[in-house]
Amino acid sequence: MKIKFFIVFFLIGSGLFSQELPPIVKYAPTTYMAGNQNWMISQDQNRFVYFANNDGLLEFNGSNWELYPSPNETILRSVKVINNKIYSGSYMEFGFWTRHSNGKLKYTSLSNTIKKHLLDDEQFWNILNYDQWVIFQSLERIYIYDSKTGHFKIITPKNKIVKSFLTKNGVDAGSWEDKLVDQCYSKLAVPPRRGDAILFYSQYPDGHLDPNSLHGACPILKGTKWGANLWVWNACRYSQCTEDALNPANELPDELKAPFEGGV
Repeated sequence: MKIKFFIVFFLIGSGLFSQELPPIVKYAPTTYMAGNQNWMISQDQNRFVYFANNDGLLEFNGSNWELYPSPNETILRSVKVINNKIYSGSYMEFGFWTRHSNGKLKYTSLSNTIKKHLLDDEQFWNILNYDQWVIFQSLERIYIYDSKTGHFKIITPKNKIVKSFLTKNGVDAGSWEDKLVDQCYSKLAVPPRRGDAILFYSQYPDGHLDPNSLHGACPILKGTKWGANLWVWNACRYSQCTEDALNPANELPDELKAPFEGGV
């Protein structure tokens, strides 16, 4: 009798719980028969979902999957539904898909019209829509396509474009953090590893500061950054030496002197 009661209670509890959370269905690559990486997702007004997949444009109508190979057989990096067209970007290629009378999608290339202007090995990672313009973003450039006139405008920033997004007044090609990160990585950069510490010997033996020791920390785009500084002086700073500027270690109290006193 206790066993029957437990089963009934469990089923009732499960029914109540299922009403609070939407159902989640996982689809494996063996189900949708395409690559195991999807880089971007977009949905049209009919609730069809489109994926920028390793093998091409992947379409899901809620019941069936269909794969349309990428135009040049490369990885599809971006997809964006705009009105009745599905725009996509890949390696050295971008354009749009439209549905024909047979229900299938057909691709039209836009990049072929400006092929000579593309950079070598350029890939298009994001697609944005602003009024009549469609923006294709690579890591080096922004290609603005006027859907009314068919004309292009190409913008080449000084720094690489980490990401682009829409703002209230238009398109912003990366935040100040993105730009600072790009500048950081254009110089000597050391990626952090948990538990590691970096030693900067910031002054010469005579107490002068060494400009080559100047350093900073790049902002992070995701997660939380923790850091701690420990200042160890084995000599007074040059500007604070009052007696012997050539031998500043003589003015530092013994209890503050480091074991490596005098070394560089």
